[in-house]
Amino acid sequence: MESIPLRSIVNGREVSLNFEEDTGSTSKHIQQSYQLHDAVRNKQLINIPIGLDITLIDERNQTCLDIALENGDEAAVKILLDHQDWEKIMRRRESHTDNSPMQMVIKKMPNLVEYVFNKCVDKQDDITTYNYEFLDDMYVLPSEIAIHMVSSKKGTATPYYATGKLRDEAIIRSSNFDTIIKSHPLTLMVEAKLYDLLSHPLLVFFTLVL
Repeated sequence: MESIPLRSIVNGREVSLNFEEDTGSTSKHIQQSYQLHDAVRNKQLINIPIGLDITLIDERNQTCLDIALENGDEAAVKILLDHQDWEKIMRRRESHTDNSPMQMVIKKMPNLVEYVFNKCVDKQDDITTYNYEFLDDMYVLPSEIAIHMVSSKKGTATPYYATGKLRDEAIIRSSNFDTIIKSHPLTLMVEAKLYDLLSHPLLVFFTLVL
């Protein structure tokens, strides 16, 4: 049975991670993935070993990205945003109130806002696709539905269908519209004086479809 070596940095020392490629390795793989939380919490993340799951939520109900944003660790946030599953950890969860990943990036790392926006614009030949989910930041799937979708591999807990239409199960993040307006990413951007980004293509096309 083949063992896949992985390497990570935990508590200031290099750790060799190994797991076997069979169904019995699942719990070990999850345990190794949680080491990423420790590395981020200690501000020691320098890379993400291939095969580890960055979307796991720890006992504090936080992903690696939540921790990095809370700690103000810009380097770790950038590493996580460069991962192929970055959209899954940028997504608002029901437990987020006024601290969704998008809100936290604007409030704590304003110089990374443009980087996130650029990742939301996908240009393929003559077709440009805009992902407004994180900029809008208004809807979320109830926790029990989101967990089921992820565990059953039926989706990535996005409140939108692949067509861009809002899912039937999605709920608005607050029943108080004033709260939504005051904490909306666009409002936070103005408060942070990120005026130059108001002309970013993502925002321009977002306002056109409102």
